[in-house]
Amino acid sequence: MDIHFCDLCNESVPAGHLLDGRAFRRKGRVVCAACDAAMGGSEKATAVAEGAPVGHATPVVPMAPIAAPSHTSHTSHGGHAQHPPRRRGRGPTGSGMLAFAALCLTLLVGAGAAFAIVRLMQESNLQRENLRDGHAGLERKLQHIDTRVDGVVGSVASQMSEARSELGDRFDLVTLELSQQIKKLSEGLAARDEQIRELGATLRGMDGDLMKTDEEIQTRLDSLMVAAVGERQELSMIADRLASLEDLVHSGAMVAPADDSELDAGPAWQVALDDLANADSAVRWNAVQALAESGDPAVVPHLVPLLNDADIWVRMAAAGALGDLGAIEGVGPLIETLEDPETAVRERAMLSLREITGRSFQFDPSGAEGERAKVVKKWRDWWQKSQPSPAE
Repeated sequence: MDIHFCDLCNESVPAGHLLDGRAFRRKGRVVCAACDAAMGGSEKATAVAEGAPVGHATPVVPMAPIAAPSHTSHTSHGGHAQHPPRRRGRGPTGSGMLAFAALCLTLLVGAGAAFAIVRLMQESNLQRENLRDGHAGLERKLQHIDTRVDGVVGSVASQMSEARSELGDRFDLVTLELSQQIKKLSEGLAARDEQIRELGATLRGMDGDLMKTDEEIQTRLDSLMVAAVGERQELSMIADRLASLEDLVHSGAMVAPADDSELDAGPAWQVALDDLANADSAVRWNAVQALAESGDPAVVPHLVPLLNDADIWVRMAAAGALGDLGAIEGVGPLIETLEDPETAVRERAMLSLREITGRSFQFDPSGAEGERAKVVKKWRDWWQKSQPSPAE
């Protein structure tokens, strides 16, 4: 139950008193009926303060007539002036009646306020007793709950202790079994590690032997391949010469040669040699193309110098011609051309080297300069080991 307090006398005011008119709210403040009547509140508040039923008018106490005392007034001459006697049957004067009515009203208001205060004090005491009883009941309930909680806590603690003891025993047993298994596994792993180390040492030795053997085999194969390329060029030259001789025999030119100077006239591509030194880059390019189309390996020594020509197109044509001819003599100059300042020339030299040797060493013509230099070094080392010796 909500309880308020009077903002004037600080007495408790139940919420029900505000609802049934036994207390009031004045400008946001809670005022009991007695204080409201004392401040000259409404007729309803006065009735509540005096204990009358709400809604009934407060009875008016009849006023008794006041007898006017007879006295004599002193005159200025020392004599006594006697007032004329009042007429019988007339009541007291108006001012006396008002004073008597005010006194009666004050007494009634004081009595009603005292009665209302007594009632409020009785109700406050009753409410305090009820609160004390409720508080005592709550304390008893709390004690009962504490007792039950203590019992539950004790039971749970006992169960937890038993479970902890059981789990501890099981944990010790499992720990012992795991320790034994881990010890066995550790011993097995140590033995395996020893075997792995022995196998690793054996494999490293075998790998070293294989690498050494592989390098020797690869070097030998490279030498054989280079020698085979040279033999192929020589055979190609011999075949070209035999074909030329057959053409001469079939044409009858071999029957009666005019003189030995006609046999030494040389191949037809010789007429293009003079154009290789022409100032016009287009003429030089055409001359390179004519030498490449001849298919004669003898033109290789004339094409190699053009790998350093001032014109990029001439350098590209010379590198391509060496690859088309399969000229083993052009491998060294083409390796040097891999460092040409132009990417297109480096790419064409790489293609020609792949056509001649079948290798690339993962050279990237457009890669960084440092990476290209590493691959070029690999090319040079390989060619130094692989090129045929004079005895071969």
